Amino acid sequence: MSLNELIRNFRCFLLSSWPQFVKVQKHLDWDENPYFFDIWLQANWELMVEFQALERDQYLTPYGYDNSAGCRHINKDKMATHRLVCKSSSNKNEESYFLCFSTKIGRGCQLSPPFDWVDVEGKVTGKRFSMPLKDVTFFLETIE
Repeated sequence: MSLNELIRNFRCFLLSSWPQFVKVQKHLDWDENPYFFDIWLQANWELMVEFQALERDQYLTPYGYDNSAGCRHINKDKMATHRLVCKSSSNKNEESYFLCFSTKIGRGCQLSPPFDWVDVEGKVTGKRFSMPLKDVTFFLETIE
């Protein structure tokens, strides 16, 4: 699969597994497992995207807003060797770093279906914003 197919497949996985995830989270003790959602996302991101897109001993920045190596699930504390870069079809000159999928709700976003937006961080500005997934193409960038 191409990188873009892997990422869109991950979104499809989130959509199809969401009803089962909701059942599980209803029974969680959130005081004991406050990061369960983040761990679930990261573990599946590593298996479904990172392992397929990169070679052995190469790692993507973690899924979501915390890009520290400590939030990795399988290869705990391994430093990222690659980032996911997004380009929008409406502004091909601006590149942003992928953070996660989200859903637009009013003026804000939430992490729930239909996951049809991409939360990003501007490569130059560092500002965080959202773009419609339908307008985004993904690329890998090596971290130097």
